Amino acid sequence: MAATVGELLQRMREQAWRIETGEARRNEDDLDDGAPGGWPALARNAERLLTHLELDRATRSALVRLQSTVVQSRAEDPRLRSMVATAGALGDVVASNAGIVMRAPVPERIRLQISVEATLHGLARWASRQTDVSVPMRAALLDLMQATETAALMPPAHRSSALEFLSLTHDEALTGVITKWAAVAERHLSGPGQLTSYDLQSTAGMIAIMCGRAAESSRFVAHRDRTDQTPEALLRAFAAWRDAAAWPDHVRLGVGKSGDLRRATGALMAALDGPMTDRLGPLERLLVVQDGVHRAEGVAEAHRTALAAISTQRQLWVSAASLSPRYLAAHPHIRPTGWALDPDGQVGLRLLTNVDRAQGVLRDAVTSLDRAALITSSAIQAPPGRDPDDLHKWEIVTSHPSTQPEQSALSSRSSNFPVSL
Repeated sequence: MAATVGELLQRMREQAWRIETGEARRNEDDLDDGAPGGWPALARNAERLLTHLELDRATRSALVRLQSTVVQSRAEDPRLRSMVATAGALGDVVASNAGIVMRAPVPERIRLQISVEATLHGLARWASRQTDVSVPMRAALLDLMQATETAALMPPAHRSSALEFLSLTHDEALTGVITKWAAVAERHLSGPGQLTSYDLQSTAGMIAIMCGRAAESSRFVAHRDRTDQTPEALLRAFAAWRDAAAWPDHVRLGVGKSGDLRRATGALMAALDGPMTDRLGPLERLLVVQDGVHRAEGVAEAHRTALAAISTQRQLWVSAASLSPRYLAAHPHIRPTGWALDPDGQVGLRLLTNVDRAQGVLRDAVTSLDRAALITSSAIQAPPGRDPDDLHKWEIVTSHPSTQPEQSALSSRSSNFPVSL
């Protein structure tokens, strides 16, 4: 399973500890000789990572200086190779989850930024004290130390972010399963192949389920503003898309191939009801389903476009039993127990009207959800049972990395609540 943001942060702390305590050797051989091992490479990866968070001007300036050619001539240090690789991997994870990170509450991005900058501060302090550091290099390191000093003084409990659960998008993470379903659904609905009733009904149904799960998750945000109507807006979207998925029994579409969509839909349903969801805390779950609802918007647009084309081209079939006796008499080739193409397009128009209404409700719900998620972090409380005085004890980043900061109440992995919609 791919490493999470939290695991990579811990790896960075351990690598920094080894370097700062002299355990790392100058001839580190755990990476290929060609791997970059200097401050320019580390600064480049750190800047790329922090750009997705809340990179301040002073830190950016210091990192840019460390990448300059003036500094680069004396900046190679094999001991930094592992750190460079870890910072690059962390940047890859954050970039692959850019949507979740961008929409996450600002305090969560800041906490993640602080964790990275605290580690950089310790390394910069260590490097600036080395005797073989050039004057330009030392000046750049001192700039980085000054820019990240506040982060290094933050107590560990204040650095814990709800974004630490993120990993590279893959089938073993809920974010990856949602991303795959959305991609398969959009590709399937927009492709040249013959669509089936299942294609349109299942995608509408999954959009409804994503809205329902988001509504359930938003109810578990502590101290939610009592005037906030986000759960209600999401439940309205759930009901609207449920109606859009409920085709009348006398309407169907032609025969096509839906294997890839069936597999992606089944995988998503299993993930929503399985361990991938259970191991997420309330805030983590909210961030994931928020991203899912945003991806569902794209699926909804593809769904509407496909249904509009089907309706316009009269591709829907209706049961002969639903047609009037006069119509059947005028069309004797239609068997009373058979099926006929939608004669006047009204069936398709009614289905399209339901989808148009559902799209409007979904847009309103997404707007409300984004607004609610931005203020969610104000609900984060101190971990229960912890001495309040401990929260104000300042700790330098070079403390041993085996001491883990406690998780906030809302990002606790032990939080688990049933969701059945």
